Amino acid sequence: NSAVNKIVDFTIGPGFMIDSKNPTVSDLLNQFIIDHNFDNLLRRVARDLLLFGTSFVQLDIQKQTIKGIKSLNPKFMYVKRDEYGTILEYVQKDPQNSFKEPVTLSKNEVIQFNNSPIGDRAYGCSRIQSLVYLLEIKRNIELDSARILNRKAGAPLHVKVGNEHNRATTTEL
Repeated sequence: NSAVNKIVDFTIGPGFMIDSKNPTVSDLLNQFIIDHNFDNLLRRVARDLLLFGTSFVQLDIQKQTIKGIKSLNPKFMYVKRDEYGTILEYVQKDPQNSFKEPVTLSKNEVIQFNNSPIGDRAYGCSRIQSLVYLLEIKRNIELDSARILNRKAGAPLHVKVGNEHNRATTTEL
């Protein structure tokens, strides 16, 4: 978790600057960034791209104006495409209630960011996913090593006193 946060901090931390020859455009964009807490949204997008490879942002558009913008959990988002790969709509499933009908969002309501997409895949590639298998192997090795150490290093003592011709006395026991 902290490693992902560190990468996000290095990426988003320095911030960004709006540069436009038209001061009205610059002022409008700077106000949009402040109104919609764009810095935090950008952090969530960068984090989702690292963890899942894809990030989804929902736009609340009313009368040709963006009234709201929020990040959607990519774990519960699905891209519905036709046989040619054209996006038809986005489907969001409810994680708390699997019996509830999924929410469908039009392609104009959602912005999708993909990290290193391969071919015509609908989703990007996670930077972390390739490490999961190796981390599972490492964890299994550590668990097995601990189990072996526990069995062999903490083995009980087997002490034999006396033999069949010479029985142990009570003081020896």
